[in-house]
Amino acid sequence: MKTILFYLFLLIVTVSCNRADQAIYFGGEIINPNSKLVLLLKDEVVIDTLHLDKNNRFFKKYDTLKPGLYTFKHEPEFQYIFFDKKDSLLVRLNTQNFDESLTFSGTGEAKNNFLIELFLKLQEDRNLTFESVDLEVNNFLLNLAKRQNAVSQFYNKRKNHIKWSDDFDFYAKGMMDLYFYSLKEFYPMAHQVRTNHNLFDELPKDYFSFRKQIDFNHASYTHFPPFMRYLTNYMSNVAQNESNKFQNEDDFLLRKHILKLQITDTLFKNYETKAKIFSNVAYAYLTEDQDEENNKKFIETYKTLTKGDVVDDDILKIGQNIVNLSKGNPLPNVCLLNATATTVSSEVFKNKSLIFFWTTKFSAHQTKTFEKILAWQQSHPNYQIIAINLDISKDIWIEELKNLNTNQIIHFHACDREEIQEKWVVLKLQKTILLDTSGHIEHAFINMYDPKFDHYFK
Repeated sequence: MKTILFYLFLLIVTVSCNRADQAIYFGGEIINPNSKLVLLLKDEVVIDTLHLDKNNRFFKKYDTLKPGLYTFKHEPEFQYIFFDKKDSLLVRLNTQNFDESLTFSGTGEAKNNFLIELFLKLQEDRNLTFESVDLEVNNFLLNLAKRQNAVSQFYNKRKNHIKWSDDFDFYAKGMMDLYFYSLKEFYPMAHQVRTNHNLFDELPKDYFSFRKQIDFNHASYTHFPPFMRYLTNYMSNVAQNESNKFQNEDDFLLRKHILKLQITDTLFKNYETKAKIFSNVAYAYLTEDQDEENNKKFIETYKTLTKGDVVDDDILKIGQNIVNLSKGNPLPNVCLLNATATTVSSEVFKNKSLIFFWTTKFSAHQTKTFEKILAWQQSHPNYQIIAINLDISKDIWIEELKNLNTNQIIHFHACDREEIQEKWVVLKLQKTILLDTSGHIEHAFINMYDPKFDHYFK
């Protein structure tokens, strides 16, 4: 009966296309919803909050929604959606397999289903990346050309069939091109890291010629994730080339990211893009290097180059929170739940401890993390091990605890994930925190997969 009602709903949406008004309709059904909310965003700003009904469906008419690329979010996932005038789009998905299960129906369905198909193809291709970066230049280029040609054929075939607008094509082609541009930027850096072979001088003279095709100051790129991902690799690549001469210096990360700030200041003229890149560079640095003195130097350079015009208060807040996590300080107090779902304070940490973080959303990371921590504990029995779960739902966490054979680990769940991520600067899941015998901070930013991990416990 639910399926029949759903398709009756779809019929209403489809029939509504035969109308004179220019309104846009957006609705859908969420199977196994994480909450009762669906957010519609434009340029990363929430423009509407849609509520699921008792059947986990939503539907709304928009009279003033401008055509263009949007995103819709059902926490913690999001995906693209493109609206043309008079589009009536119905989305259906299962949160247990969000991207793979997502389908669009109604007017505008073809182009939006193409976006999802393209997204999944590029995701699948990404799995081949780490194998290919070990190849020498000529073999890498042949391998990349083969992969790019396969995606291009798919794109051209669907474009000729659907006959979408130029406005849509800007994003569809951009998603594809920027993905492969990113791989070309990524290759020489990754190759050097994995093989210790610097091949920048071996690249063909026209290797980076594709950069001429990119309008770095195009306003529509500012909030386009594929462009921002490309810029991450581009900025790293340019900075890597320039910073090789001081790579062995103790303050290498600081100098490299200050160089990125300087490149940003020179390259970008679009105010919004420039502000966003400044913030991205700063965020990336602050997640990598938590040396207090280096942080102070970086933040001062950041404020000087941004001239106060595009300064991001969130970056300044992260910088201050990092200072709060300096050696000898107590951990900032946050709300936690213990394994009996009783609220406790983080002030209970009064012993020599190692704290790590996990979430059921990333099952591979979860498995690998517990294996590493349990193995590590065998040779460090004098530490108490504290696992803090970052899932939104405490019920999912409690259920998962039943499947974990980790009685020797003390388990907590973060009452407010955003609070702990902010106060403890949990920007990466592989972060661990080391406390001394009094429960005060010894090291607040240890990467459990750092080759020097054991060095901190000698």
